Amino acid sequence: KSNYLSFREVSLSYDLPSSLLQKVKIPKLVLTVSGQNLGYLSDKMLNFPERTGNQNGAYVIPTQLIFGIDITL
Repeated sequence: KSNYLSFREVSLSYDLPSSLLQKVKIPKLVLTVSGQNLGYLSDKMLNFPERTGNQNGAYVIPTQLIFGIDITL
């Protein structure tokens, strides 16, 4: 038995306060970051709890981070 929590897709965004943006004359600016396959929380010492058998010979699940900026003029 191996219970775990997988972080498949996580997205965060932050609207910069208008008081900071007034100095550079930008009405709205949003920073975003999205991640895929970021990791696991588990009580086991397994690197990848979804895998069975040899951990070293299994297919690697790629981790991806994407950063973005949305500027409204």
